[in-house]
Amino acid sequence: MSSTHTTIARIPPRLRARGAALLVSEPYGKGDEAAGRQMLEAAVRHGIDLSNLWGSIEAGEKSVREACLLVPGAGRTAVVFLSSPTEGEQDRIEELGAVLDAAIRNSAGEIAIAQAILDMDETGTRQALIAGGFLCAGTLQYLRRPPDSIENPPDPGSGWPDGITVTLADPADDADLARALECSYEQTLDCPELCGLRETSDVISSHRASGVWDPALWWVVRHHDEPVGAALFNHNPSQGNSELVYMGLAPSVRGMGIASRLLDLGLHTTLTRHDFPVTCAVDERNIPAQKLYERAGFKVFERRVAYVRPITHSA
Repeated sequence: MSSTHTTIARIPPRLRARGAALLVSEPYGKGDEAAGRQMLEAAVRHGIDLSNLWGSIEAGEKSVREACLLVPGAGRTAVVFLSSPTEGEQDRIEELGAVLDAAIRNSAGEIAIAQAILDMDETGTRQALIAGGFLCAGTLQYLRRPPDSIENPPDPGSGWPDGITVTLADPADDADLARALECSYEQTLDCPELCGLRETSDVISSHRASGVWDPALWWVVRHHDEPVGAALFNHNPSQGNSELVYMGLAPSVRGMGIASRLLDLGLHTTLTRHDFPVTCAVDERNIPAQKLYERAGFKVFERRVAYVRPITHSA
């Protein structure tokens, strides 16, 4: 609940630096208006719409107590950046939750899902997300593999189990890829809370926008010509890595040794084209995937928590 001395609204231009300062993490001067101005300048350079900056504004528009910014992205998503109330400050936590809820209910454009990825120690912020209608989609392990070569890389055209073929996804027609992704979500252990929250076409758009899309690094797995899985890698030169954006198989073909060969194929091709470390993220509940990545040389370097909220016109 917001204080009786505050109003929840879009933050007016003259208070935006104060609102933005609340979003800037330590050690960059949280609450420092100069840091807030630097953040606003960066937002303008990246084309971010600052009318999506919301807050709880003190009476007389003297200052901003809590703030959040929705940044729309590909695939009808919006990433949420928000201030960090201290755990136990229940009034401030509920106030930020109300700010989040108002921002989402009034979000402009075609947004299907809002998401936030938090550090493990951001307990107060996690409580505010829950107060704002978000649900936890899982704790994620972030893994990195050095750009070491793959011994005996698999041949994409042979050596697969009977009935299995692996080909590049058709960049001009996403129908097979969409079917491959949809069947791979069945009984998934990787953030199952996300299933069904967006159209598959939106998911594909998000995957393409993660780094630099290279059609030569996207594969579809078929079983007797039916799409049953996919492996999608992108290059991310601005971050100095490549990324396994998604890999999954339908339940009917799991346990056949396909995943290991598919991962090796993707790693070998990616490393041949881009000599960078390869990263990926995996839900901590997905033990089989963790073991697969560990065998392939990936090591955990970070853990974070994902929160999501579906957005509808009547949200």
